[in-house]
Amino acid sequence: MKNIYLFGLAAISLFALSSCGKPSHESVREAEIEILEEVAEIFESVEDESSAKAAAKELDKMKERFDELKKQKEALGEMSDEEEAALDEKFAKRQEQAEANCLAAMFKLGPKKELHEILEPSMKVLSDYK
Repeated sequence: MKNIYLFGLAAISLFALSSCGKPSHESVREAEIEILEEVAEIFESVEDESSAKAAAKELDKMKERFDELKKQKEALGEMSDEEEAALDEKFAKRQEQAEANCLAAMFKLGPKKELHEILEPSMKVLSDYK
């Protein structure tokens, strides 16, 4: 059991160290998708006014992450068409699933206008990104 724990700790450490390198178009794209997946989870958690307010706070916190990704994208410059196509192919399924989950979670809120009103200002962060 101790060996499994040590192996897991070593694997996590190696992953953390390898992901701390210089940003790339691929790492930025992956971070964008991770954020989208988190957003879907946040929307999934909304069931009432209290959870909508908590979700709005979580979405507001993401603004700093979005700002950092914007800076990284700008520093990297434009991708070639080939690079863009390769990333689109690599991440297509995961991104489509994240987007679908996000839309489904928002759709679940349906006609609950009061929840939409609470979340709307925080959702602006999402629409302003790119």
